[in-house]
Formats: sequence, C-alpha cells, structure tokens
Amino acid sequence: MEIAIITFSDFNTNYGSMLQSFSLGHYLKKQGHDVVWIKYREFTDESENRIALKSYIKKILLKLYAIYRRKDLLNTKQNFEAYKQKWLKYTALYASEKELEQMTEEYDCCICGSDQIWNLECLGGLRTPYFLKFVSDDKKKIAYAASMGDYHFKDDEKKSVAELLQRMDYISVREKDCIAEIHELSKKEVINVVDPVFLTDVGEWNTFSGESPIKGDYGVCYFVRRSKFGKCVVREAAKYYKCPIYNLSDNMIYINGTESQYITVGPMEFLAILKGAKFAIGTSFHLTAFSIIFNIPFLTIGMESNRARVNNILELVGLESQFVTEADDYKEKIKELSNVFPNYEKLQLKIEESKQFLNKALF
Repeated sequence: MEIAIITFSDFNTNYGSMLQSFSLGHYLKKQGHDVVWIKYREFTDESENRIALKSYIKKILLKLYAIYRRKDLLNTKQNFEAYKQKWLKYTALYASEKELEQMTEEYDCCICGSDQIWNLECLGGLRTPYFLKFVSDDKKKIAYAASMGDYHFKDDEKKSVAELLQRMDYISVREKDCIAEIHELSKKEVINVVDPVFLTDVGEWNTFSGESPIKGDYGVCYFVRRSKFGKCVVREAAKYYKCPIYNLSDNMIYINGTESQYITVGPMEFLAILKGAKFAIGTSFHLTAFSIIFNIPFLTIGMESNRARVNNILELVGLESQFVTEADDYKEKIKELSNVFPNYEKLQLKIEESKQFLNKALF
C-alpha cells in the first residue's frame, strides 16, 4: 500500500517525536508498504498570542536567551534537518486543512500518530488534520498510538471530536487511560498499543545509531520540561557515581554541573550516547522508552504532565518504582539503579499485539 503518516515529525527538535515517526515508517516499510510523511503545519498567530497573554515577560526572556544560545540552536536545527533528509521522506508543505484536501501525493491509507496529536492544549486548539478530516471516505483511516497526554476533551469540543473519530476505520491509543473516553466518542473499538519506537527491535536501533562518541563511564540526562527537583537528582547522581553526566535536553534546558557539548546532536546520535551510558535521568517519555529498549538503568522524574504516559510503559516492565517524585527517597533510588531490572515478557506480548493491530488494519 501507499501510506501517508501525519504526526509531529517536522518543525520541532524533539528526539522522541522524530524517532517514533521514523520507527512507525520503518516497520511499515518492512511489511512491504511505501511510506511518506505529511509535512503539515498551520501557520497562525493563535499560539503566539496565547503565550504572550500568559507571560509576555517570559516570552521576551526566552527570545533573548535564544539569541545568547543561537549557535547551539543552529547546530541542533542543522542536525535535525540532516536526520530528516536521511530517514524521512516528506510530501510538499501543507499549511491548512484546505490545502491538505488538495494533496497531490497518491496514497491508499493515512495514519495519524503517535505522540500527543490529540492533546488540544498542547496544540493550542483543535487541529482537525490530526484526526484525518482531510482524508476522503474511500481512503483507509487509522489512528496508531494516538496520545492525549493528561488532556480530556471539554464539553464544547466533544461533538466535533466525536464526528472526526467516527470517520476512522481503526483506532488505537498509546495510553490505556484514554480508551474509555475515545470509545465513548467514537462508538468504535479502541485498542491500547505500544509507542512506535517499540516496533523496531534493539538490534536494529543499534545498527541505525552506531557507536557512542564518549568513552568511559558517564550518565545522561534529558529534560523536555524544567524541573528543580530533577536537577537535584542529576546533581546527586553525579556526586554518587563520580562520573560526568552529559546533558542532551531540548528547550534550551542547561543544568549546572553537567556536560553540554553534545546537547545539539541529531536523533540517532542521541541514541548512540544514551545506549553507552551507565544511567539516564530525565522527564521524557521517550528517554524512559529507549532506556528500557537498551536496558539502561534510569530514573524518570515525575511530573503531572508525564505521569499517565510514563506509568503505562513502566507497568508493562514492572518498573513503576523508577518514576520518582519529591515524596520518594531519591538518594536511595540512585544507589539502587543498577539493581533494578525490567521484565520484558509483558512488553513483548504488547508489542506483538500492536503489530497485529497494524497488520489487521492494513489488510
């Protein structure tokens, strides 16, 4: 089949977004399909205005900081562009629903997912392309591992969302907590599946990412949101293990006491550095996911924004204890990092179920 994927695979520099997008396409290609990623972004001032109203001073400070860190930002952008050129094949740029409806690329099926494509707070409102509104009735429409994060649809959004979901042929979600809500709106069967990064096995990820450029013992930290508590955990780990910690965080998050010379690397280089690490600490769902894939000891810094997403995958491998909050004895958890091991049995079963869902939906 000719398959088009729409997800967060462009206009950002987030490792997880890029790697989950690649992995879904890689799995589909192995099944014999041709894959293209839809290059979509609505260029509006809505989110800018919302941010400005919320915190005008903060926005200005971030822009000034971006000027100060412009070299790092430029290197990051260049490395991500190189990654996209090598690993992802895009359509032309579409900047609205109307433009998407006029797509010139031929395809038999369109897949939306994964990542938080149904988190309307994250998107700054309802973005109907992520619900495949632009796809005609004669094309197959599939949601794979769509995520809402911790978002719940508001009453005035439910009617529109329900109409969009009811047009889909197959629906799967990444977090089991949202199954009931999506089922109620769609009136369809909703399946819980794994994030796309788990569709690629560890041997393949090792081949794609290559060797770590760093020798000797070291740790890694990766934050997608700022966390004072998380910084305390990182500093304590550096003190206990007496080794450098390399900071790979995005969103211009720099942490005193860590090494930041690799903070601008591309997605595959990120994996190379992670898999060579003695341990990993951060707030990212995909840091947790890849730590499990590579069997790297890790601690996930608990925040309300990542609780549902991260705990779903931790439950599958019996590592709920690695979700650490200020209420926990994090110093003791740091000491015990190398003594905690994932149980891959349930995860492997879930991976097979997820592949079966995709294969059934596509044939």
